[in-house]
Amino acid sequence: SDYVEYNMYAHPKGISDSVLVQNYIYNHPRFLQNNRKVIDQTPKLIELFSDMYIPYPFAKEKYGHCVAPMGGGMEHQTMTTLSEFSLLLVAHELAHQWFGDLVTCASFQDVWINEGFASYSEYLTLERMPDWGDATDWMKNAHWMSSFETGSIFVPKEEAFSNWRIFNNGLTYKKGAALVHYIRYMVNNDDLFFDVLRGFLLQYKYSTATGLDFKAFLEKKTGLDFTQCFNQWYFGEGFPVFDIAWTTVSNQQLDILIKQIGKSASNPLFVTDLDILVKRGSRPDTLLRLPIRSNKELFSVKISGEVSELVIDPKYYVLKEVRSNQYLKDLPTEDNFVVCNSQIGSKQNLTVRFAEPIDGPCIVKLTDPLGKQVLDERIVNKKTKTDVSMKKLLKETYILSVEYAGNRYVRKIEKTAN
Repeated sequence: SDYVEYNMYAHPKGISDSVLVQNYIYNHPRFLQNNRKVIDQTPKLIELFSDMYIPYPFAKEKYGHCVAPMGGGMEHQTMTTLSEFSLLLVAHELAHQWFGDLVTCASFQDVWINEGFASYSEYLTLERMPDWGDATDWMKNAHWMSSFETGSIFVPKEEAFSNWRIFNNGLTYKKGAALVHYIRYMVNNDDLFFDVLRGFLLQYKYSTATGLDFKAFLEKKTGLDFTQCFNQWYFGEGFPVFDIAWTTVSNQQLDILIKQIGKSASNPLFVTDLDILVKRGSRPDTLLRLPIRSNKELFSVKISGEVSELVIDPKYYVLKEVRSNQYLKDLPTEDNFVVCNSQIGSKQNLTVRFAEPIDGPCIVKLTDPLGKQVLDERIVNKKTKTDVSMKKLLKETYILSVEYAGNRYVRKIEKTAN
């Protein structure tokens, strides 16, 4: 084409010299005028990604764009070809300089290494540059687009030669980005999460990696086990569907009943944490992080004030469908859930009571706030209650869970000074 150059420079941290941003654009009087606002953001994006990830890996050469009459964009090392300038398209293709060109998927079965992280870079762009759009809306839309697809992010071997399957927008791109967002949630520490991304890029730079390579590095860096996470979200199909009902007790306690079906023939239960934002009118909102470990859970939380609304997963960390979220004056009582005293004196026993004599194995567990298990008791007889001694337990707060008949009951226990 009859191109003209429109060039500028980026100044990312960690790079001693400026980085040339070289743009070959159509020699048309209105083209630059119509696209300049986005083109001029490219240096800022290079600086942003260099800060979040590692310094732009091809700084000794350049970065740039060449326009052509094509669909979307296609990155090449140091030069992206695209049809038009939109901020998220520019951000996505630029992110491939790190995820795709510096580190490349070992095969198209693990194309998530390229496209999942590049797509999540769109979300991060909006998170760090909110004047250009809302990041939460982007993730909400990604969840919506993922919900129409069946299959896994990981591309099965028999489909690894199908362009349509490899580059499936709902699975490879949108669900792939949702998985990175979910991993960030489970790490639960942004400094550590971005350290993982930086370390992974450094370890595999100018080489290839698989999804399991990333998992292994993630586990080594965080000390967490992501086997279940990857089995559910990377190799597995579908997502959880939740029905949520809640009620309050004398404006002092919030009870939340969560029922789940897995929208997958092979995965009837997704084990996950789930954030719930409790709105209380003029009082400050409270964010709860609830562990979902069975298809039916009842959570009781001590909370003061009138609850007006529950917002489920406000930052869209978990790919899911919330089929119902309703206040009920009385929660269903057909299940043999546990009741117990939630505040106990320092020398008292914790009493766990059952609505009727249990019939079959029942597991009573007590953990401290850091997740250390201090009790794991299996009850198999016809008891209607069991006592747990709190005398030797030094912390002020514990989490009680009781697993019985496929259900799980969770309650926070506070140890008082009396």
